[in-house]
Amino acid sequence: MDNRGFSLIEILIAMSLLTVGILAVVSMQTTALKVQSRNKLSAQMQNIGQEIIERIISNASDDQTLLSYNGIKTNDTSTKPASLPASSDFDYFREILNKYPGSWAEISVTNTRPFPVSVVVHWGEGTFKHKLEFDTYILPH
Repeated sequence: MDNRGFSLIEILIAMSLLTVGILAVVSMQTTALKVQSRNKLSAQMQNIGQEIIERIISNASDDQTLLSYNGIKTNDTSTKPASLPASSDFDYFREILNKYPGSWAEISVTNTRPFPVSVVVHWGEGTFKHKLEFDTYILPH
């Protein structure tokens, strides 16, 4: 018997192994794209939370101004402060968060010096709900 080539069975087995390998690579690529998208959204929410904190710090001219941010929930217009600059910041926070459906932020300021400030940014991805908490102390300047 002459063994100079490949049999049909050997070629079919080789093609099956190659197909399984290609499917594994495609599956890993799909998973990597999903993780990248999730991480990008998380980074964007981190930037938004940091920006909220920085705006509160920059506008904290006195105790009352700082305390006017307490209780803000950007998904509830009844929590919009009556005084400036907190009321205009409320609109700004809603504007930047509305770019991401289902996202919102809540702010709490405790009336003790130095003022503990907490910002919680919420968002969803499909059925998953996420939140990031930012805590700091602020003294009016």
